Amino acid sequence: MSWVAKQPLVWAGTILLLPATLAQFFPSIQKPFEFLIQNNWLNIFMYAVLIFVFTYLYSLIIFKPGYVQDLMDKYGYVIPSIEKENAKKYLKNNLFIIQIVTGIFLFITMLIPYLISKTSEIPYSITSIIVLGSGAGLLGLIGVCYDLICQITFFKEKDLSGVKQWEVCYVAFDEIEAEMIRGYLKGNGIDVLVEPIRFTWGIPIRTIIDQYRIYTHLDKTKEARGRIN
Repeated sequence: MSWVAKQPLVWAGTILLLPATLAQFFPSIQKPFEFLIQNNWLNIFMYAVLIFVFTYLYSLIIFKPGYVQDLMDKYGYVIPSIEKENAKKYLKNNLFIIQIVTGIFLFITMLIPYLISKTSEIPYSITSIIVLGSGAGLLGLIGVCYDLICQITFFKEKDLSGVKQWEVCYVAFDEIEAEMIRGYLKGNGIDVLVEPIRFTWGIPIRTIIDQYRIYTHLDKTKEARGRIN
């Protein structure tokens, strides 16, 4: 998710910096786009709008309420105190709250270098690189650490299980589905291990497409596949 969290900052900043970049090669366009090139409140406002727009779009890519509800129906999950027909609306409302909170957080992150440049002699270009670069790096580091913890947990559970023969019964392409299947199979008496495959060539570099291998005991694989499908 950390990969998604920094994307609104990256795309919003790219769009706003594009006129300034083009103006270096085509001076004639500098004047029409001067309001975007200058470091002013209009520029900040447009940056904020773009951040909220991309936060909304990227969150919809990662979390689809309709898709989650379909998984809940398939594997028998319910939201306590929420009627089944209202589950999708409940998920949408909570997603909207998360979008707003995330947008505000990213806007504050973006605003910090602007305020620093206004209250000091440090140019905005330098403060933005330091603050936004370190923020994006921190989000990436959090994602890598989380992935490493998941990998370590998988191997630890596999070692402590005492079972030597595990077989992949299903491959999920998002964490939500993988965790729902884990709970569903365990609820039916089938031991499950979930291995996140999110590294490239075994090193801690995130891939865009996640994979989650779901393992069961060799003698339970056929039953697990039948229940999943």
